[in-house]
Amino acid sequence: MLAFILTKAHRSATRLTRRLPRFHARFPAALHAPAAAAVLSALVFLPRPASAEVQRIGVFIGIDHGLADEPTLHYASRDAKEMGEAFRAAGTIDEDRIYLLVNTPLDKVRGALEEVRGRVRELRKSGKESMVLIYYSGHANSQGLHVQGREFPRQELSQYLDSLESNLKVVILDACESGDYLRRKGGHLVEAPKLVTLDKLEGKGTIYISSSSAGEMSQESEDYRGAIFTHHFLNGMRGLADYDGDKNIRLMEAFDYARVSTKREEIQGKVDQQNPEFDFDLTGESDPIVAHLNRQESRLLLEKMPSGPLEIYNGSTLELESKVWLTGQDTVSFSLPSNKHILTYGEKDGSRILEVDLTWQRTAVVKPDIFRCKSKSLLFSKGGRSLDMGFHGVQIGMRRFSPFEATGLESMDYILRGYWTKQTLGATFTQAGFNGGNSGIANSMRLYGMEYTAETPLVRGMRGQILAGAGASWQWARQRITDSRFGNSPPVVDGRPLPLSKQVDANLYRVSLPVECEGYFPLRMWISASVAPGVYMYASGGGERFRLGMEPGMAVGHQF
Repeated sequence: MLAFILTKAHRSATRLTRRLPRFHARFPAALHAPAAAAVLSALVFLPRPASAEVQRIGVFIGIDHGLADEPTLHYASRDAKEMGEAFRAAGTIDEDRIYLLVNTPLDKVRGALEEVRGRVRELRKSGKESMVLIYYSGHANSQGLHVQGREFPRQELSQYLDSLESNLKVVILDACESGDYLRRKGGHLVEAPKLVTLDKLEGKGTIYISSSSAGEMSQESEDYRGAIFTHHFLNGMRGLADYDGDKNIRLMEAFDYARVSTKREEIQGKVDQQNPEFDFDLTGESDPIVAHLNRQESRLLLEKMPSGPLEIYNGSTLELESKVWLTGQDTVSFSLPSNKHILTYGEKDGSRILEVDLTWQRTAVVKPDIFRCKSKSLLFSKGGRSLDMGFHGVQIGMRRFSPFEATGLESMDYILRGYWTKQTLGATFTQAGFNGGNSGIANSMRLYGMEYTAETPLVRGMRGQILAGAGASWQWARQRITDSRFGNSPPVVDGRPLPLSKQVDANLYRVSLPVECEGYFPLRMWISASVAPGVYMYASGGGERFRLGMEPGMAVGHQF
């Protein structure tokens, strides 16, 4: 029997370590802590009993406010939301089994954990296997997690996990000193960030992942708008940790990618010392799947990209979404939301920039030769760094010209877009005529002008936005009235013939408050509908007059 168990253990360890050589080839050896394979090979794996599909439950806790004397975090709550959404989108945890606890009081956190305990107990009674994943982002120390001014003792968390009847429990802690939560051989902490096999654990079937080693700080990034370790863990789940190319991301693959990427940040001086770690005690399958890439909605296929960081920006908000590390030898799939994205990486002569539209396509192939070169231009905005891509374009439009109800005013506009603005500089023109019918009086008019509008978005989405702003315009109008009732014999008054036609020139000025709704379409097109209430002033030889009016309009544009 012992020989059978040892043979099974050797085969299981061999399957796990097959994934790691490709990983070690991708990153410099200096970046690696002792290999995960060496630790996993020391475990004893028992055959997994035949049963129904494992029922997975996720608890995602994000707490911005720790104890009273601790600074407020900016992105812990956002981290929890993104992790929960990543597991849902990856198809590994169903939405009705996700508990999202954002800035939640400690009593409600305990209540949610007790509800999870009840669900696990019912699953066990019905003969179903279960896996529980608990993610925490927030303040902590070696004594406990800091939740909304109160401490959740470390010992209480340990006892909860020990008593939880789930087959597999995974705990991911992105918090300061989270390495203290790892159980270590001999019951004492080690100073160096080593991965140690355990003789005995308090709770069987538990995996601990920490964003830092004992006594270290875990750090947030303004660029990433989140915790550094969580950011890279998510990138691993989105495809960059698929070392064996099986379209499934396993827990150890995601952890390895996040650990090495975090170390790269440290080596480049972007963050202080931070060494992610893991610890475990398992008698079942040791490396659970955390993401199915074939269930992701849209993805980039990165082919033959140069080594170094690749930055990915949101194409609508221009905010940094992801920073991923490439080695120059990879062809990898990376999942992203169905949206417009901007990719950029740096070289000596500037930045290489590419716009990718995943709104209407599932996969986009990205190669270095389709990037365009542009000098580095960065601006800073709320929530972190954004890239000034200069989303400019042209549009043609038509609107009803309010002073002349039956007249349509055409325009040709140049559009300058910034992070918070859409500026429109346009030329307007129209001509209209009325032949008078049986009245014999004809009226013709021509208008030429210039206008400027500045708007800011009120609501933004992946496929459009609503804007409001202010505008001003000037129109030069020429109107000619011709009276053909008398043929070539004009009437005579007081011995003087009256003119059969009269021409009047006038200047029209307008100040308006437009509201516009834009929708984005493939081929970098947009269509907009607007309404612009305004005040008009007429200036001609006869004096000045004012009038209120409303101009509805539509436009079609193309982005450069």
